[in-house]
Amino acid sequence: MRKKWNHPNRTAFYRVFMLQGALSLFFSLPIIIGIANSSSDSVTSILIIGAALWAFGFLFETVGDAQLDRFKKKENKDHRFIQHGLWKYTRHPNYFGESAQWFAIALIAATVPWGWISFISPIILTFFLLKISGVPLLEKKFMEHEEYREYAARTNKFIPGPPKN
Repeated sequence: MRKKWNHPNRTAFYRVFMLQGALSLFFSLPIIIGIANSSSDSVTSILIIGAALWAFGFLFETVGDAQLDRFKKKENKDHRFIQHGLWKYTRHPNYFGESAQWFAIALIAATVPWGWISFISPIILTFFLLKISGVPLLEKKFMEHEEYREYAARTNKFIPGPPKN
């Protein structure tokens, strides 16, 4: 059994699955901190703002995904890339919505002792989305197309805003 355990799959296990597990635990810190320290039943303004921000992020991500799904199912002769709905204001509404949800959870967790630590998680998660995994991979693939470069020139990458002329 020891000989089998020295197989290259062991390295893959540590590099892929253990890293993924550690990151999942790290990104769950806002939830863990909030649950572990929740001793009050009172509803605070921070809790209400956090819940509203989470609902906004959830709605933003869900609507963006639904719009993209509808766009992919239709035959689009005019455009190769979605450029309407939320996609008119940000090139990545689904990532923006997800990030808003994580910041909302951190905000809710921030009301407990040491809760400020929970902001580390959404900051790093958003950094990953913007600089390492999500956005850079998509942008690299799509920037090969002139239509997407024109769309990118007039549309904010992450935070929604009015289109540039």
